[in-house]
Amino acid sequence: MRCLEPRSAVATAFPAGDTTSVSSRAGHGHATTSHDLEVETVRSGPVDLSVIVPTYCGGDRVYETMCRLSRILDAMPYTHEIVIVSDGNTDCTDHEIRRVAADCRHVHAFHYAHNPGKGYALTYGVARSRGRLITFIDGDGDIDPQQIATYLEIMQREQADIVVGSKRHPESTVTYPPLRRIYSWGYQTLLKLLFNLQVRDTQVGLKVFRREVLQKVLPRIVVKRYAFDLELLVVACYLGHCHIVEAPVTIGQRFSSTIGWRAVWNVLQDTLAIFYRKNVLRYYDRAEEVELHRVPILIVEPRQRRLAGATWLHR
Repeated sequence: MRCLEPRSAVATAFPAGDTTSVSSRAGHGHATTSHDLEVETVRSGPVDLSVIVPTYCGGDRVYETMCRLSRILDAMPYTHEIVIVSDGNTDCTDHEIRRVAADCRHVHAFHYAHNPGKGYALTYGVARSRGRLITFIDGDGDIDPQQIATYLEIMQREQADIVVGSKRHPESTVTYPPLRRIYSWGYQTLLKLLFNLQVRDTQVGLKVFRREVLQKVLPRIVVKRYAFDLELLVVACYLGHCHIVEAPVTIGQRFSSTIGWRAVWNVLQDTLAIFYRKNVLRYYDRAEEVELHRVPILIVEPRQRRLAGATWLHR
């Protein structure tokens, strides 16, 4: 993939809704407060790759994880940006993100006070991104970001619409508890029955999309938390973007995220709701396609107005 712009591009932000925007223009601090709903991405043109990182209570390890991600991306032959979304963190995560934005290039960080969920955070970040390819990666550090390069190679070689990490890929290296393996097997069996989705694992937090796929899919997404990944893939395939390639993934021994019975029940509820919208309501037929930068206006911002101010941070 050829580089599209010099790596020295400077980012600028516009405030969204009742937000406070903290930005830097040509090295000078600039703060703006606005009550107008204006969501635009006006940094200096498109880049090859945007990496969207949702974070929630990542604590002290966020800084090390994000700096390592930045170093790895800097070594790749692609223009890029990292968009970090702080999903209502109440610990030291926001402080650590400020450090990352100060010390690393091409980092754009957003924070809002509430915790509406990972799907919300990803949608929020995508709408503020510029990449022609968009990568989702969890911010907990369990997934090695070195794998992004492999996924981009697969995307180009296979001309795929989406590349997803899969714990069930024969080349995957995953260490996680037996109970979680049972949950995963049972859930994927249910998905095959309900949706006939030709993906063996929908939940791994590393995926790569073509921007045009997300532009069609995200305005139709309803789930913001538990089954966001599933709805994303189901709707993409329903709209004709069925070339989804599974790739091997290496997940570290921490496996920091946990699943309780309440979370399992919520996932099942969301999953059945997706089936109902797709097969009974035909909801995904009726939803209109909109420009990707307007997704927050239609989906995210109406809720965001009820939250405390959002802060935009970058170097």
